[in-house]
Amino acid sequence: MVYKALHKQTKEARAIKLINKSSVPHNQKGTLISEITVLKEMDHPSIMRIYEFCQDDNYYYIVGE
Repeated sequence: MVYKALHKQTKEARAIKLINKSSVPHNQKGTLISEITVLKEMDHPSIMRIYEFCQDDNYYYIVGE
């Protein structure tokens, strides 16, 4: 699922992608987190920018452009 949101301070539009943890194979969870970490550091006009990444018991949350 992807939701549209607004940053409270800047009022800029953001996309919040929810990934259900149960849909990610156990052996690929580390790979997913590593790739998100790399994407957070990238700044290129052809790649969606990742602002934040967090998780709870059930979901991963990716906040991007």
